[in-house]
Amino acid sequence: MEQINAHSNLWVRWSQRKVGRVVVAFQFQFGLKANQPAIPAPTGHSEQRVPTRSEIERAARPGESWDDVRVRLMRERDMPKKPARSS
Repeated sequence: MEQINAHSNLWVRWSQRKVGRVVVAFQFQFGLKANQPAIPAPTGHSEQRVPTRSEIERAARPGESWDDVRVRLMRERDMPKKPARSS
C-alpha cells in the first residue's frame, strides 16, 4: 500500500474490524488523488482485439501456423486501406 500511495495516482487506506480482540475483517478504502492530472483514454491501435478461432481458421493459408495467422490478421487491421484504383 505504501508503494501505491507513493507511486500512483491512487490513495489507499485500510483498517481492521474486530470482535473483541479477534480481527474478523479488513476494510480497504481507495480513490484518486485530487491533484493528479487525468490519464487520457487510450485510442486507436490499443483497441485491437485478438482474432477469434473461427476468424483464424477462415483466414489461414496452407502451412501457416496459428500465431502467424493471428499476427498477419492484426497487422492487416493496422494498415490503412488503400483506395481502389480506377482503370
